Amino acid sequence: MKPRMIAFLAALLLAFATGAMAQSSTEPGSSAGPGGTLNDDAAMRQDSSAIQKQIKRNLQKQNLNDVDVQVSNDQILLTGNVPTRADRINALEIARSLGQQHRKIVDNMTVTNDNGAPSTQPDNNTPPQNQSYPR
Repeated sequence: MKPRMIAFLAALLLAFATGAMAQSSTEPGSSAGPGGTLNDDAAMRQDSSAIQKQIKRNLQKQNLNDVDVQVSNDQILLTGNVPTRADRINALEIARSLGQQHRKIVDNMTVTNDNGAPSTQPDNNTPPQNQSYPR
């Protein structure tokens, strides 16, 4: 083989091996480094914490600063106030898109109108409050 081809194959093999190692180190129960492993609970806590921060950051980008997020191993809980129904839907979509498919979304948000009072108008286009969504 030509030296260029050998160098290319070596680089390709190295890139593949590095990517596989990086991916396996983020899976629960995988190697955390030399001589150590992460147990499933610790990996899930890290995963939940990262997802919670990412959801909160995306909510803040949409000026939904009054929405609180709590992420556990099996669910994402959204609480707090949103100004409009559209904001509520937006918050739910953010949580669904970042929460991975194995978590259910629990909506405990309150829609308020412009003066901060709870909205009393019926809403047929969005799911009811205090609703859990399947995983």
